[in-house]
Amino acid sequence: MEDTGAARAHPPVMLRLPSHEVDALIFGTEAGRGPQSMSTRVERMLARCRRQRGVMALVCVHVEGVDTPGGAVPEALRRQACEDLVHRMRSRVRGSDLVVQESEGDAGVLMDSAGPEAAQRVARRFAQALSGTYRVGERLVEVTVRVGHAAYPEDGSLGAELVLRARERMAVPNAGVRSET
Repeated sequence: MEDTGAARAHPPVMLRLPSHEVDALIFGTEAGRGPQSMSTRVERMLARCRRQRGVMALVCVHVEGVDTPGGAVPEALRRQACEDLVHRMRSRVRGSDLVVQESEGDAGVLMDSAGPEAAQRVARRFAQALSGTYRVGERLVEVTVRVGHAAYPEDGSLGAELVLRARERMAVPNAGVRSET
């Protein structure tokens, strides 16, 4: 078991990924294998982070609902709204951050060289910016999201721990984005 105290003693460093690794993380493929889970993607970045004694953060977003004034939402409309949400996420993060889509209604942002405060700020910004009205084709849909965050090493040292902690913080709407004083 690694000593996580050593990671806290060093200042954060910027992590650089080779382009083929970035593609593998974004598209969820690795040497002919199928899609990777969110915790696997986080674990890969964590391994690099531990080697370089850096910090990283994860912000998870879950689409709670997609509604229209008419009631039922066709599956194609819901799918397009979720894709639009991921595009909004990409436009609201740094170029070095990695936006990954785990499933139709679940996505996350892996932020290298970001601690818990940065994760909380991004989660708060996402909670406000991603919930709301989306124009999908000719229709308007109302999207509601839940957002949670976690950071290494404060919230865990394994990818699965960070994903779990971020999801726990989204169990109650806005629980992961409250101001801590």
